[in-house]
Amino acid sequence: LPLTYWDKWQIFWIATNFYIHFGWEMSLLYFFDYNEWKGGWSKFNVFVQAFAAYGKYDRRYMIEKGKGEEGCGNSIDKVVLAVEVPAGIIDGALCCYWLNGILNRTWYRYPVQLVV
Repeated sequence: LPLTYWDKWQIFWIATNFYIHFGWEMSLLYFFDYNEWKGGWSKFNVFVQAFAAYGKYDRRYMIEKGKGEEGCGNSIDKVVLAVEVPAGIIDGALCCYWLNGILNRTWYRYPVQLVV
């Protein structure tokens, strides 16, 4: 069956949500110490660039050690890690169910139905 305009729009929205909720939040586990890397980070690392940019507005994403302090090994606040990583797992799975619903034309193909 061909996809409608709204189905295509929702697939685009799923891809965006999957990047935000699964990619961004799960990458926190791997890149949590990005400010303490020797030599800094690559400008091509989009997740770390996003953390640094977002850290200008929300300091929990860009913790910097003070003068004379030993680094704690984290550049991202532990509360953020504790909340965002489990949310990323759940939201990533919901995005997969949503995509399955659209492609297989099931009853839960619209986002509101997944929330309920």
